[in-house]
Amino acid sequence: MDTTKEYIKMCEKAKEIQKSFQSLHDTINHPHNLYIDRNTYKVESFNNYKHRNNIWLPRQDQLQEMVSSRNAYNLMLIFELWYDKHCGDDSEYEYGSMEQLWLAFVMKEKYQKQWDGEKWTR
Repeated sequence: MDTTKEYIKMCEKAKEIQKSFQSLHDTINHPHNLYIDRNTYKVESFNNYKHRNNIWLPRQDQLQEMVSSRNAYNLMLIFELWYDKHCGDDSEYEYGSMEQLWLAFVMKEKYQKQWDGEKWTR
């Protein structure tokens, strides 16, 4: 699970993803879900979650579920096309983990946004 400063920043700036945290009560009630306390930037497990003003760090499987309305084969084809276009040798940005990569894919597929290293842009 990625808990780097870069992934935390990506998640914090992904307002659309943070909103879905509020509505995924059945999904987020898992001991391996993580969030960051905005006051201390300390990583906590969901079991210690106390405040609504925290940053949710979705796991890779949760990110994949956000775009899983397609069958797995079609999802992987779309992911591969996106990856080749946005993450190949000519890419301006290199993702440091699978969570970062899948978050970027989810943001592009669902919200037409891409990460520029600082924020999500259209």
